[in-house]
Amino acid sequence: MRKLPFVLAIISAIVSATLVGLYLASDDSLNITHYEYASKKVTASLNGYKIVQLSDLHNHPLEYKNNKLLDAVDSVNPNVILISGDMVDSHSEEINFQNLNTIYSHFKAKGYPVYAVSGNHEAYCPKEFMERYRSIMATNGVKYPEMTENAYAKLADGLYVSCIGDPGWTEHDPIGFLWRVVGNVDRQMDVIDPKMDKSAINIALAHRPELFDYYVKHGYDLCYTGHTHGNQLGIYVPFALNQLPARYIYGRYEDKASTMILSAGLGYSWSMPFRVGRNAEITVTTLKSA
Repeated sequence: MRKLPFVLAIISAIVSATLVGLYLASDDSLNITHYEYASKKVTASLNGYKIVQLSDLHNHPLEYKNNKLLDAVDSVNPNVILISGDMVDSHSEEINFQNLNTIYSHFKAKGYPVYAVSGNHEAYCPKEFMERYRSIMATNGVKYPEMTENAYAKLADGLYVSCIGDPGWTEHDPIGFLWRVVGNVDRQMDVIDPKMDKSAINIALAHRPELFDYYVKHGYDLCYTGHTHGNQLGIYVPFALNQLPARYIYGRYEDKASTMILSAGLGYSWSMPFRVGRNAEITVTTLKSA
C-alpha cells in the first residue's frame, strides 16, 4: 500500500507532461478542405454550386496562425454557408458574442445565405446566452429554423436543407459522453419527411455524426455534422464524443446513397485547448453533375 501514492504520483506526472507537450505542439492553423459531390440529381444550374460548412467555433478568435476566418470564407465565394452547431457554449464571453456578430454581419453584407443549427453546447448553455445568440442571428438574417415549420428550406432549384436541432434539447448526454443520445431527432425528421422532394438533393444539417444511420434512414443525400473536432489529434483513438468505440471521427463517410461531411471544427474544447495533427477547418463542397 505504501507504493500506491508513489505510483499515483508517477501517473499524474506522465499525464501532466503529456498535456503540456500537446499544448506546446499545438498548431493553431486553419485549413480549407475541399470535397466534390457528384450526382445525377445535380442539375446544370447547380453544377459548381459551393457549400461552405462552419462548425464548433467554441469562442475561438477570428484570426488563426495562418489566416483569418472571414478571409478564408471569402476566398471560396460560397453560394451558401451551413453552420453545424457549437458556436456558443457555457464559457462564451462578451468578446465571443461580438465576434459572432462580426461573422454574421459580414456574411450579410456579402449576401451569403446562412443556415444554422444547434449543437450540444447551445442546448446546455445558459438560457440568456442562447437568447443573445438568437438575437445576433436574427439581426443578421441567419436562418435558424430547427424544430419549426420552416425546418425544411429551399436553397436553390433542386436543392433543399433540413435543419435538425441537437438531441441535447430533449435528452441529456451521459457522463463522459460515452454513448449516443437520440432525443427527438428521429421525430424531427419524421415531421420533415412528407415535405421532402425526393427528386432533389436533400441536405441534413445537424451536429452529431453518430446519428448518421438516422440521416441515411430518412433518405438524405448530403449530411453535414461536427461535434468530434476530429478528436483534435491526427491519430486514431478508440473514443470519440458519444461513440465508444469510435466510428465517425473526421472527413467523408458514405452509407448507401448518403454522404456525410464531418468537420474538424474551428475551435477547441474548453478542457482540451490544443490541436495536434488536426487543424481547424472550414469545409467546401462543390456540387458536380454526374
